[in-house]
Amino acid sequence: MFASSPAWPGRIAAAHTLSRELRSLGAYRLPEQVGKLSIPVLLLLGGDSPLVFVRANARLEKTLPNSRSVVMPGQKHNAMDTAPDLLVGAVLDFWRDVVLSAADEVTG
Repeated sequence: MFASSPAWPGRIAAAHTLSRELRSLGAYRLPEQVGKLSIPVLLLLGGDSPLVFVRANARLEKTLPNSRSVVMPGQKHNAMDTAPDLLVGAVLDFWRDVVLSAADEVTG
């Protein structure tokens, strides 16, 4: 399925960067300022995601004061490729529930 994706040639072209990017992940630390964000944040997680992503999502949800997590059943880290309708539905629900309702409050 991935090889037939329009993004496949770009992924192949960038494959040589993967080891460097994976090494840099171990050194990354979430900036303290993230906990001060008040904007609504949608966190998406695949229901079958590896534990490392589950833990990262939980930490972000705990750190971000105005966040919402949505777990997409049966998905891993690549729902944009394997279940785009599910992903788009989660984003649109967030947009309607959080962003549009906040706009309605401001405009009265």
